[in-house]
Amino acid sequence: SGSNLDEISLTHSGNTVNIASLGQESGHGSLVLRNNSGTIQTRLSAGANNSYILNSNLGIGTTSPTAPLHIVGNTDNNTNFIIIQDNDPSANSHRPSIRFRSDTAQIGQIVGLDGGIRFSVGTTEDSLLDIRSGGNIGIGTTNPQERLHVYKAGASRIETETTTGPAVFKATNNSGSYGWYVPGGSDSFKLYNFSTDVDLLTFSSNGNATFAG
Repeated sequence: SGSNLDEISLTHSGNTVNIASLGQESGHGSLVLRNNSGTIQTRLSAGANNSYILNSNLGIGTTSPTAPLHIVGNTDNNTNFIIIQDNDPSANSHRPSIRFRSDTAQIGQIVGLDGGIRFSVGTTEDSLLDIRSGGNIGIGTTNPQERLHVYKAGASRIETETTTGPAVFKATNNSGSYGWYVPGGSDSFKLYNFSTDVDLLTFSSNGNATFAG
């Protein structure tokens, strides 16, 4: 014991190392687990000291964890696996997040916002993808005005590519379904009626246009 640490310890027979300690640190409860060299591997502290697990996997709902944190449950019985909650009382300031790092450098994050989720890469929250609560998705914009809104300063394009079948942009409503597409193996551009399986308009590579009918 000491002025700042009092504990009840367990030692292995013939070993003077305290492999498990239950006590208090600075007036708070503490559980410390050490390896047989005396190095702390697990600390659970109710006070200001950090709690951590080193060199071991932690399983929740499983006795055979295969990752540093391995959670197993049944979605029929468990509606939530992980909850990240921000209790900031300021209006429109809730920003619970998951951050990804390479060593200590931040390389990306997922941020929950009041009204959406934002995905970003690098050390800032500059948005690469915003999904708003109303269902609109923004790429390069934090305020998407349509179901898919793509923005880039300067020239911008959207591309669909395939190596075998047709590459298609498709539009559908309650009355019909049409698509602009580049057919596989053909250097042309076509307007297709999905309801009647007919090419309505074909542009060849030389600029000639052919209309159906």
